[in-house]
Amino acid sequence: MFGRVLGDGQAILDEYAAFERFDGDGPSSATFDTLPLAGDESTPIFDRLLSVRSATVVAAPQATVGLRVDSSDPDVVSVRVNADGAIELTYGTMPGDAVVTVTGTDLSGDEAEVAFSVSVAAEPTEGDIVREIVLGGTGPTSLVATDADGTRSTYTWRGPGTATFSFTIADEPVVSGRRVTVPNAATLASIAFDGGSASSSLAAASAGGDGFVEVERIEAVGTVGRLTLPKVRVTDGVSLADGVTVVVLAGVGGVVDVGGAKVTTATLGDVADAEVVLPAVGTLKMAGVRDSSIALASTGTIVGGAVERAAFTVGGSPRRVAFASLADSTVQLADAAGSLAVTGAVTGSRIQVGSRITTVRVGTFIDSALLVGVAEGVDLPATGDEISPASRLGTFTVTSRDPDAFAGSQLVAGAIGTAQLGLLAATPDAGSAVVARTAALVSGRGPTRPFTIRKAEGVADVAEVLAASGIDADRLSVTAFG
Repeated sequence: MFGRVLGDGQAILDEYAAFERFDGDGPSSATFDTLPLAGDESTPIFDRLLSVRSATVVAAPQATVGLRVDSSDPDVVSVRVNADGAIELTYGTMPGDAVVTVTGTDLSGDEAEVAFSVSVAAEPTEGDIVREIVLGGTGPTSLVATDADGTRSTYTWRGPGTATFSFTIADEPVVSGRRVTVPNAATLASIAFDGGSASSSLAAASAGGDGFVEVERIEAVGTVGRLTLPKVRVTDGVSLADGVTVVVLAGVGGVVDVGGAKVTTATLGDVADAEVVLPAVGTLKMAGVRDSSIALASTGTIVGGAVERAAFTVGGSPRRVAFASLADSTVQLADAAGSLAVTGAVTGSRIQVGSRITTVRVGTFIDSALLVGVAEGVDLPATGDEISPASRLGTFTVTSRDPDAFAGSQLVAGAIGTAQLGLLAATPDAGSAVVARTAALVSGRGPTRPFTIRKAEGVADVAEVLAASGIDADRLSVTAFG
């Protein structure tokens, strides 16, 4: 009644079931109606009764149960059953996947089989294990980590939500109160924000090493107030689709997508190989820009260092745009602008303004174009009809005193107030042109003497004025259609 039949035990039970049955207490009771009897009828019934003289609980007969284990790939993992009946797995020399099959056979010869998969990675070393550290909520609020070159950084999270740091490290972080410390050198893979608000902030301070920390990605679910990470370079993109109030980084690369209504200040540091999309920005600051595109819904101020092979697309009307230099780049301002200043050289670049710009100051302007009120794709208008009559360039000034500081370039606007072109040496075939409906003053200096053209549309022969300064028509032409 209370056990299992093992081995040939069923034969014993079958023999027991075949015994004669006897009603020991008669028809008045049903207690002993099926007493088994052995022997023949000539033997007294009492002597024929079967009885259990002893019963003992014994251990399950493990030694008599068969257990077999197999691995589909012993080079990945080998298996065996040890002396205690436990299954042991030994990792092989190769990473990969293997299937372990366990087959059990009972004393009756019946088999049961089960299989499971084993995945073996390469032996972990420093930099292979990703550990996540969460700041905020009920956990720590500050994190101390040191990168491979010895830069030690302290990150501090404040406000609602959490900031999750993913490090590739070999050792477990150490938590002490509200601070967590990453032992040894660690590589920061990503920072992710969740559940934040306009009052949430992450700040970082770094010292030692080269002073900078690289992280592959920064991303957020929801809004973040302030990200002040002046020594953190992001190599593979930033996603702050729901907005940020202030963001300060040492550099960005990859796709940088910032949403929301407005960013008060965006300091992106060194922008390289990046595609940057920003909403309205009060002030955009960049240490330098190369091989990148930057699109802003609108902005008040753009300040940048050296700009190379870059494309700026700006909606609205920025008050100020300033670069250290501009090379092989395009700047497209959809409407108007207050001032554009390039301290150094503008070379091989195109600056296009939708309606008007008050002041433009450049060091040199070579093989470049400044087009105000000209349709996209038009380089040098052939008639005044190709220039918007309301467009205006207030003042254009070349500040360099070097020869040929204005060469191979074009200035175009509906109205030009003052264009001061600097020193134009007698370089042949330079192909510079000033084109407008009206031009109040165009001045400069040729190889022989200065020249001044007032109200170019009223000058009978502008070429004669230029020629008197040693400048022929192939070097510079001034056209006022009005």
